[in-house]
Formats: sequence, C-alpha cells, structure tokens
Amino acid sequence: MKNYLLLVLLLSATFLNAQTYKYRILAKGKAIGNITVNKTIKDSAIYYDIEAHSTVKMFFTESIKYHMSSIYIQGNMFYSSATIYLNGKVHFNSIVQKENTYYSVNISGHETRFFDMVSYSGAMLYFTEPTTINKIYSEIDNVEKDISVIKRHQYKIVNPKTGNASIFYYKDGILDGADIDHTYVSFRIERIY
Repeated sequence: MKNYLLLVLLLSATFLNAQTYKYRILAKGKAIGNITVNKTIKDSAIYYDIEAHSTVKMFFTESIKYHMSSIYIQGNMFYSSATIYLNGKVHFNSIVQKENTYYSVNISGHETRFFDMVSYSGAMLYFTEPTTINKIYSEIDNVEKDISVIKRHQYKIVNPKTGNASIFYYKDGILDGADIDHTYVSFRIERIY
C-alpha cells in the first residue's frame, strides 16, 4: 500500500508541473488550423513547446507548420529553436543559445549576436500574462518587440520590422485569445481549453 501511495504522489507531482492548452486559428471567421502549447517544469528548468498547423488558401493552398521550443533556467532564456515548414519543407529555422555575455543567434545559417538578457519571450505569452513587461523577445523574428497595456488583461505588441501590431487577451493569467496582424494574412487565435 505504501508503494502504491508513493507511486500516485510521484505521478501527480509530474502532472502538477505541466500545463497544456489548445487554440484554434481563425482567418476571416473560418477555422484554418490549431495550436498546442506545453509548459513543463523539471528541476530548475522551464520548457516551453509550441506547435501550430494551418492551411491557408489565398491564390493557392499552403500548408504551414510551426514548431518552437524554449528553455528557461533561473528566469532567463537559455535556448530556443523555431522552425517554419511550408508545404512540408523547411522555410525558416532559428536557434538561439545563451553564451557568457550574449546570445548566439543562428537564422537559417546566418550567425548574429543578441546582447540583452531575455527574461520574457513569445513562448511565454501563452502561460504568463505580461503584467509588468514592456519588451518581449520574439524567437521567430529574433528581435525585441515593444509590449504595452491597452487596458486590463489586454496588451499590444508591435513588430519593429513591419510595424504590425497584434492584440493579446488574457483570462486568469493565461492567454485566452489574440488578434495577430501579419504581413501576409491576419488571423485570430482562441483558446479551446
């Protein structure tokens, strides 16, 4: 009986340290895909894993898959990778690795450096309402973006490369939905559970 109780406690502790949410992606009111986000805490590290699948029909149909992973240690990003697949082929790939005093950024084979400490990034948007945040690091665009409060539980993030502004809505500290202003197609995401 003791071993059974210990097993139940160990398994439940694992589940207490993990969060998963699902979102649907909508364009012009029509469902075009989904996003699954996971956050797992293990020892002193926090792992974020985001995967999105969508099918966009414009002049032709494009299948888009997006996968991002980020690892945080002691409150700062240690590593991230982001890959976008277009019709099954790698369209974009980015890897960010913490070095001593900077981040090494590899964007599809091109090396750069980022010198600011990253304590909040795009992967965290799903799990942590940015109540006191004014800058966010984008793992996909590999730039810092301004984030500002519109009103309670509602935030605007502006992409400095394009000027596009997206709006994020929170409920109980978790992302509930977002209106994403993208260069090619604007869309909405809504939390299913």
